[in-house]
Amino acid sequence: VKAAGGGGGRGMRVVQTEAALATAISEAKLRGSKLIVVNSHRGGQEFDTAKARAAEDEMAGSLQQSKQVPADPYERSAGHRLFELVGIIAAVTSVALLLWRCLEGIELVAETDGRDAGRRHGVIFVLALAVGYVLADFASGIVHFTFDRFFSVDTPVIGRNFVHPFRQHHQDPKEMTRHGFVETNGNNCLATCLPLFVLVAIPFDLTRSWQLFVVAMLSSAAIGEFMTNQIHKWAHLDDPPAIVRWLQARWLILPRRHHQLHHTWPYDGDYCITTGWCNALLRQLRFWRGLELFYTRVLRLRLYTEATPWERVPGSPAFRERELMATTNGP
Repeated sequence: VKAAGGGGGRGMRVVQTEAALATAISEAKLRGSKLIVVNSHRGGQEFDTAKARAAEDEMAGSLQQSKQVPADPYERSAGHRLFELVGIIAAVTSVALLLWRCLEGIELVAETDGRDAGRRHGVIFVLALAVGYVLADFASGIVHFTFDRFFSVDTPVIGRNFVHPFRQHHQDPKEMTRHGFVETNGNNCLATCLPLFVLVAIPFDLTRSWQLFVVAMLSSAAIGEFMTNQIHKWAHLDDPPAIVRWLQARWLILPRRHHQLHHTWPYDGDYCITTGWCNALLRQLRFWRGLELFYTRVLRLRLYTEATPWERVPGSPAFRERELMATTNGP
C-alpha cells in the first residue's frame, strides 16, 4: 500500500489513503499475504505511521492464525493419495503386461513365419508406439481444454481433482513443482486404469498385424497420458535435470519456452502438454474454437474464461515465472 501525500486537499487525501489501507487489509487477509505500508511522501508526514504499524500488526496476527488451518481447502486426503499410489502401480503393471504380450506376439510370428515376417511385425509395433505418443499429446490437449474452460471447482468428483488444479495453475504455475511424484501423476494414472483393464481382459491375437497395432498404440498413449503431468511439471522447473533438458531441447517432451505460449492471457490455445507437437496444427485448424462451440451449443455447457491476466500482475507467481523465462537460455 502506498500512502499518498501532497499539498492542498490534505484531508481528502488522508481519507482516501485510509480507505485504500482498509481495502488492502481485506485483500491481504483473503490471500494470506503479508502487508507492507510504504509512505511515498518525501517529508513522511502525511500519513500517521502509528496506523500503518497497527495495520501491519493486525495482519501479522491474522497470518499467525491462518497457520492453524490448511492453506489449500482442496488439499488431497491421505486416503486419496493411497488410492493414487494404487492407481500408479495398477496402470504401470497393466501397460507392462500389454507390451510384454506384444513382444511375445512378434517373437511367435518370427518363429512360425520366418525372421522377415517377425521384423515386419516389429516395425508395425514401433510405428504403433510412435502414433500412440502423438495420440497422448492430442488427448492431453482435450483434457486440458475441457478443465480449463468448462465445469467448476465444485463439480462433484472432477472439480477437486481436475478442475481446481488447472484453474490454480494459471495463477501459480510453480505450485505443481512442489508436488511429489504420487500427487503429480496419481490422478492421470487413475484415469487410464479402466481402459487398460479392458485391454488386458480382451483376448487379442497379437500375431495379427492390426491387433498388434491397436494394443501397442493404446499402450503407448497410456504411457504418454500418465506421464503428461510429470512432463508438464518439468516444463515449469527453473533448473530441470540434465536428461530432461536434453529431451526438451530435442522436443521429445514439452519444451519450457513453447509451453509459455499457453501461459499468455486469455489462456485459450496451445493446450497439448505431453510434447506440444499437435499445438500448431490444431491452432491452424481453429480446432479449439470448434470444440468450444460443440461444448456450448450441443452439450450446453457453460464456458469459463479466466478474468485475470496473471502473467501481467507484478509480484504474482505467474509474473515472476514469465520474467525468469525471458532471461533463461535453453528450450
